[in-house]
Amino acid sequence: PDDDDFFAVFLNRGDRLEAQLTDLRDGARIDVYLVAPDGISTLRYVPGPPRGSAGFDFVAGSDAFYYIKVAHLQGNTPYALELRVGPGQPCEDDLLEPNNEREEPQPLQAGTQNNLSLCQFDVDYYSVSLAAGEALEYTARFNAQQGDLDLRLINSDDQVLTVSRNVGSDEERLYHRAAGPEDLLIEVRTADRQSMTYSHDVVIHGPFLCEPDANEANDTAETATETNPDQGARQGLSLCAGDVDWYRIGLAAGQRLYATTNFEASELNVDVRFYDRTGTTPLGADWGLGGLHEAVFQADEQTQVLARVHSADDGLGLYRLDFQVDPAFHCRPDPAEPNNNPETAAPLPFDQSFVGGACDGDDDWFRLDVNQGDRVRLLLQFHAVDGDLDLGLRSTDRTTLITSSEDVGSQEEIIHRFPVTGTYYLRVYSIDTHPRARYILSAERL
Repeated sequence: PDDDDFFAVFLNRGDRLEAQLTDLRDGARIDVYLVAPDGISTLRYVPGPPRGSAGFDFVAGSDAFYYIKVAHLQGNTPYALELRVGPGQPCEDDLLEPNNEREEPQPLQAGTQNNLSLCQFDVDYYSVSLAAGEALEYTARFNAQQGDLDLRLINSDDQVLTVSRNVGSDEERLYHRAAGPEDLLIEVRTADRQSMTYSHDVVIHGPFLCEPDANEANDTAETATETNPDQGARQGLSLCAGDVDWYRIGLAAGQRLYATTNFEASELNVDVRFYDRTGTTPLGADWGLGGLHEAVFQADEQTQVLARVHSADDGLGLYRLDFQVDPAFHCRPDPAEPNNNPETAAPLPFDQSFVGGACDGDDDWFRLDVNQGDRVRLLLQFHAVDGDLDLGLRSTDRTTLITSSEDVGSQEEIIHRFPVTGTYYLRVYSIDTHPRARYILSAERL
């Protein structure tokens, strides 16, 4: 107990190191790390079963000693360590290097740049100047299976204006509109010290000139735009000074209507709510966070409702509006019930979507049969206005938590590579809300 083992391995640039712990006891709480030549920075971290595979591969970026650390959390833990070294493909600097220091940023040009790279301990800096009223939209795209990127936007006073730190996504995005002339730095770095490639898109938007959209004039309940919910997303809608947009939707008895607005949260806060046909009595519920706002209403009889959209903070800008009609939802047992505990967990097949219901106090459990080495994406989709749902993955023993997704929004996602063949368990639950939510749960091999 409390014993860490270190091993030093000399690698030449381009050497590929594969390390794997074997001969482990069931339930061993063991971890393996790859530590950089400085003896401090962690280049790889992989837990042992059931949380991870206790193995990694790595291509060296320089000629140096690297260090493998084996640690454990409890009890005596025997193990074997297998090492293989062979040729690999080293990370190559891109054409925009050197731009590793704030003092040496690469000036940005509008458009797309491909084949960019972040090598070991690399950070990329880009500079851009905005005139008063101009907006920068910077998008970095990459393969999340290689690693994860983080972005920061920094002004000339060394203040961080905005960040992008998504997890499990193939994209990071920054958006900023300048109140006055600004000189800015974009910082691109890997979140987990993986060497990886990426591309970026740069768009400089001119000063925003608010113009009426195609639905004007729909500023009152009487002039509301007649709307077919099946029409699809409505793009490029605008809210100008003092503007309110009204939409009229017909519903049959037993239909549940959702409205969703998406917008640039740094420019405006687009609120959407449902009202009766006169536009005076609020209906249903609403919820919002960041650049997303949702409203919901369930009709007990055939009726018409109005959706009112306005800028809650008097900001000006564009928004997207989606309507969705579902069957009515009631808190009744779904087809997987009873599945309120691991012992009664329902099977979750791959490449199929299960439609379930989550209500206050009801946990839903599912079992997933996987093979060793399977990399699986678990996706839980729902409407946040109905309550916040969370997703947990447990080991074959049904009790050990491997990982969880507890974001605030309209979906939860877990991507995990399974180290051992067996049956694992998924729990759909809510931490601190009282949900009445229909959800879609799926499992996909990657």
